[in-house]
Amino acid sequence: MEGIEVKVQKRAFPSKGRVRVHTSLLADLALETGAHVEVDGGSGKALTLGAFADSMVAEGVVRMDPEDMKKLGVEEGAVVVVRRAKGITEKVKKGTKETTEKVTEGAKDVGGKVAKGAGSAAESVKKGAGSAAESVKKGASSAATTVKKTVSPKDKEL
Repeated sequence: MEGIEVKVQKRAFPSKGRVRVHTSLLADLALETGAHVEVDGGSGKALTLGAFADSMVAEGVVRMDPEDMKKLGVEEGAVVVVRRAKGITEKVKKGTKETTEKVTEGAKDVGGKVAKGAGSAAESVKKGAGSAAESVKKGASSAATTVKKTVSPKDKEL
């Protein structure tokens, strides 16, 4: 989401959670006074604050509470980006999309692992069955040889 670059000034009357901006800035963002804006200091930190129009604030400037400036990690005179804050619906949609993508990616990964595991299991069963068959053959042959050796000539006549 694009925004508008402005310089930060300390507010004359501190008020946490609020910024004062020139009326034209709110008009440019298509917002009404009191609406929430996101102030981005560029360091990966952003604050969502209530924006109030003030014709006494110079254009291209945002006046912030010193504590809010500290949270944002900016000093007076720093350039920040002010943009329309995302509403709850936008945040939920974004979160839902990200979750769906992660679940889809995970399902594909699991599917591949299951297929690989099934193939490996089938190969193991095949080897095991072949080995068992060979053992049965050897056992049967050995049993037949033993029976042959232990049968006396008299038994053969019967």
